[in-house]
Amino acid sequence: YLQSKGKKVLGIDLDPQGNMTTSFVLAQASPILSCNKVITSADILSGSTQNQLLVAENQEASLGILSADESLVDFAGDDIAGVAAHLKSKLFADFLNTYDYCVIDTAPTIGNGQYAGLILADEVICPITNDRDSVSGVSSLITVMGTIKKLKWNTRLSVPSIVLNKIRSDRATDKKFCTDMWLMNADKKLSVYKTPLPDAALIREAHEHPAWLKKDNNISKNRAGLRVLELMQEITKGKK
Repeated sequence: YLQSKGKKVLGIDLDPQGNMTTSFVLAQASPILSCNKVITSADILSGSTQNQLLVAENQEASLGILSADESLVDFAGDDIAGVAAHLKSKLFADFLNTYDYCVIDTAPTIGNGQYAGLILADEVICPITNDRDSVSGVSSLITVMGTIKKLKWNTRLSVPSIVLNKIRSDRATDKKFCTDMWLMNADKKLSVYKTPLPDAALIREAHEHPAWLKKDNNISKNRAGLRVLELMQEITKGKK
């Protein structure tokens, strides 16, 4: 969606499962290269290749990816303070500033990957479903965000922005869930987007959603794609 609007986008995949990497590869994203070596997100977290970012190739591509690989699992035991120093370096900040948007994907569980994503983030978007574990996870996320602000690793963080995910409009419990969350938004306890995603909206990859890019009559045939489009418009409203 962002690329179709003429924006230069970088994906940073901090989830060992690599779902973002798979999606970006399908969308024909260019890997970030240096001396013909692919630079992964694990390389960045370890600080081992940051000097090479000054001569990174393919930075002219409108869609790039720092991909996930199996080495992200080893990163789980690293000292997060050292990682924070790498991520807050001017060199890395200058590299990120060559992009209009950097989209960071982390695992849903709290760990070094999520800490790293929060250290880099200007805005935190958290999809939640109508279940106890998902809602309690938001409370844990807010606690972690508070810790990161207190340590001055990222003072830009505010309340997370919530996406209501896998919502069925014909289910009374989901309707109540949405109403309750929107009331929390009105009380400023959370920032909750008005556009809920229907069940299975995010299962297919972007290339299977022509509604994201087209504005013809076919858009009504893809309810999930249309809802994602509406959500993206809401997320980017007012942003350059």
